[in-house]
Amino acid sequence: FGLWMADAAPGVRSPSDEEYYRRLCAPTRVRVLHSGYARGKYLVAQSSFDEGDLVLSERKCITAQSLDDRGHATSVCGGCSRALETALETCVRVRASLPKVRRTRLPALHEAHLADLLAQAALPGPLPTGPEVVRCRFADSNGCRAQFCSDACQAEAWGRCHGVICPGTTGFRGDDPASPV
Repeated sequence: FGLWMADAAPGVRSPSDEEYYRRLCAPTRVRVLHSGYARGKYLVAQSSFDEGDLVLSERKCITAQSLDDRGHATSVCGGCSRALETALETCVRVRASLPKVRRTRLPALHEAHLADLLAQAALPGPLPTGPEVVRCRFADSNGCRAQFCSDACQAEAWGRCHGVICPGTTGFRGDDPASPV
């Protein structure tokens, strides 16, 4: 992605990880250190903090769906990754993808039961009735498949990252295998 960005935006310099985290942490009392290629990063406090202190805040620069979810056609918001279908719709879609012999052994689906399970789990799952799905403004003209849970989420994602990788701005169609995204 970094090489493609250099070609797409000549003269635009992308900061290194070290430079990015140095700038991010400059006004704070922490440093980000690297623990190795596969292990990631960790924070080191340079002074004491009180319980409840905000140590570091970072805005995400891009949201990417996991390959497992994408492979199973799980519909999520391109801004916040909220599920764009109800729990019942997810169950029906996943069940339909199972071999018939496995489907017949599963219990019947009841929406009320699924709602109870979600409430008990206290997980930030899909909205109970499913959100209004907002398609990218380039869905029809350039085949962008990005969807959002609200106009606000679409606008935030456009300004943060989607405006750079959208087929409407890259010149690639959404279904083009040559697309770098």
